Amino acid sequence: MLRKLSLIPASLILVGSLQAQTPQAGTLRVEVSLVTVGVRVSDKHGRAITGLQARDFRLYENGVEQKIDFFSAEEQPLSLGILLDRSESMDLGDKFARAKAAAVQIAETARRDSEYLYIPFDGHWSDGEFTGQLDQIKENIARTALGNGTSLYDAVIAALDRCKQARHPRQVLVVITDGADQHSRHTLDDLIRSLQESRVQIFTNRILQLLGPRHV
Repeated sequence: MLRKLSLIPASLILVGSLQAQTPQAGTLRVEVSLVTVGVRVSDKHGRAITGLQARDFRLYENGVEQKIDFFSAEEQPLSLGILLDRSESMDLGDKFARAKAAAVQIAETARRDSEYLYIPFDGHWSDGEFTGQLDQIKENIARTALGNGTSLYDAVIAALDRCKQARHPRQVLVVITDGADQHSRHTLDDLIRSLQESRVQIFTNRILQLLGPRHV
């Protein structure tokens, strides 16, 4: 049975730095760094815990506690990217079909006013654009066929680049894959650098973990 991935309704926004400078009389320069952190809190049975407030959380960066300036427990629209590995190694049992079903379920968890980006990849990656048409995304997922090779780094970097045109402040990438990179032009260092420069939250569940123990 597929595990349903809930895409994080609560939002924490912190101010990482706030500096005011007056280089000359009459001029005020303000530098503000805002970081959005999405969280989902559940009990040991996986049920969502609601009614939490900012005082119920502690947020740390490199061991230093950060101030939470804004807090919202309301569901928010997402700019949601889904990357699906369609390499030949996915053709084991019903793994690929279940991976596509998982991708559809992930898309359906977001609010209807979200926007979606879908990028299937093997040795190459398919370019895509954000769209608000969930049915079109589901149709594209259903039509995805198996290929050859794995260009994981290239696909993720391409998706991060697309997220620069995203409409919503909450930006999430979910990568569904069963293996390591094989054919990317970019290196792991390139990917890490892109992630560090991005505001996107990325989830990189391997498909065997996502689909349950009977495939392990």
